Amino acid sequence: MSHRTALAPLVATLAAAALTALLATDVARAPAALPAGPPVVAAADVADAAAAATEGEVHFTAAGDYGAGPQSRAVFGTIGRLAPDLNLALGDLSYGAVGGEQAWCDLVTQHVGAGFPFQLLAGNHESNGTNGHINDFSSCLPNQLPGLVGTYGRQWYVDVPAQDPLVRYVMISPGLTFPEGLASYAAGSPRYAWTAAAIDGARAEQIPWVVVGSHTPCLSMGQYPCDMGPDLLNLLLGSDVDLVLHGHEHLYQRTKQLGHGTGCTRMTPGTADLDCVVDADASMVKGAGTVFATVGTGGVVQRDVNPSDPEAPYFAAASGLATATWGVLDVRVTATTLTAAFARADGGTFTDAFTIGGTPDPGGAPFAADTFTRSVASGLGSAETGGAWRTSGTGYSVAGGTARVQLGAGTGRDLALPVSSASTDLTLTAATDRAPTGGGLYLSVDGRRVPGVGGYRAKVHVGSSGAVSVGLTRTAGSSETALTPSAVVPGLTHVAGQRLQVRVQVTGTSPTTVRARVWRAGDPEPSAWQLTATDATAGLQAAGEIGAYLYLSSSATGTPLVAQLDDVVARTP
Repeated sequence: MSHRTALAPLVATLAAAALTALLATDVARAPAALPAGPPVVAAADVADAAAAATEGEVHFTAAGDYGAGPQSRAVFGTIGRLAPDLNLALGDLSYGAVGGEQAWCDLVTQHVGAGFPFQLLAGNHESNGTNGHINDFSSCLPNQLPGLVGTYGRQWYVDVPAQDPLVRYVMISPGLTFPEGLASYAAGSPRYAWTAAAIDGARAEQIPWVVVGSHTPCLSMGQYPCDMGPDLLNLLLGSDVDLVLHGHEHLYQRTKQLGHGTGCTRMTPGTADLDCVVDADASMVKGAGTVFATVGTGGVVQRDVNPSDPEAPYFAAASGLATATWGVLDVRVTATTLTAAFARADGGTFTDAFTIGGTPDPGGAPFAADTFTRSVASGLGSAETGGAWRTSGTGYSVAGGTARVQLGAGTGRDLALPVSSASTDLTLTAATDRAPTGGGLYLSVDGRRVPGVGGYRAKVHVGSSGAVSVGLTRTAGSSETALTPSAVVPGLTHVAGQRLQVRVQVTGTSPTTVRARVWRAGDPEPSAWQLTATDATAGLQAAGEIGAYLYLSSSATGTPLVAQLDDVVARTP
């Protein structure tokens, strides 16, 4: 059983208890004179619309800022044509008069069909009754997804499919004014805690994807400030939420993959810190960070994009008044991959598409690989792909399907393959013939070594107690600098003969992004990177080799210890 599986029941129970208490608090605080929100629909009261139409896939669309004009109708028609499992309506619905809610709901169902999960979230035009009331919209387009938790239309989450879910949708209303007052999501508030518990609960239950929706964005090249506030923004980033969806701005804008790391421990709205950019291209790694997409293209007149906005460096794609194109974000998720594309309904020809993936494509040819199926009495010989192993010192052999490295107390051994790559995803397994004693064993896995300069590595420590910790470091000659503190891997204890799987990814230049995760071989790979850091040290922003360095503590006894390495694979991510 993986450490995530072992912890899941406890964390899920705690998260559920927190959510229940917070919901009770919200109900107790609501003024008695206010109209009650629509009731949460029980699973028994609706069809199982959450069962994905395609086995192993959830297909959904999302947009906000609809209206009822020609472009709005084109968008509704596009949703009907795409036939997703659900649509996320990201607020600002009819823009019509109070009392016209039913007519707008009827317009929607004419295009998408009665009973279709057109899932609502309030915008500022219906949160306080400016253009209708969210309670009335929620009554005529009610929840159609079983198991929804919270207050539909305002603050809710749901898992899809209901059985063995692939995605949790967490829909919230920061910065909106309801009849009872402003919805605050500042740190320490009940709504902030509710959101954190909903996200943490999904992780504890090992739901592959978390998608958060709110009407108001924080990062934007439009006209609005960060209504959600910096606390909630950094909660989403720190939790590695996969995708965050917004409306409010009458345009489309999509960020690069953003996240916390070395140099970006907290994001400040209103400026751009390039240390917060994890991945700038359209093919991103799952668990590495968060993509924010504003899809205010549901039908109303669009507004200008400001390419000179201080936050513009965070964005990878945008379209507004100058290229006005109405449509929805069309998203499909499987257990390992999220693919998204802007689906045009009317107007211009703007397009955008991106992918967030899991592990590297196993069909992609590695540029280095070694399963050590040969026999070598002294040394390591040549890898199946990548050339001859270069080693330091003695005590190397290949037997029994593994590379074997003998280590005496206080000794280190280094091995490398003479490949060259500036973008590397490296995995290997490691084991020992006995439990290390004294100060333990250090295994450094280098995803980039620039010859004669230094490199980037994941440094794994196996203690005498069996505890496993990992940190990210930068090397320069014989010196080593920590990029992250070393962190104990929860629930992972090493015993003699048991294999650990180590994966390190080193990508990009100026800055370089370094990520790592460690788990018990044979268990499911963790979906999120355990550590991420960025660094732009001169001399290291170049292609390099791959390698490993092993060191046994000088206080170790019962030596020599034999470390076993196997299943080395390096690919371009």
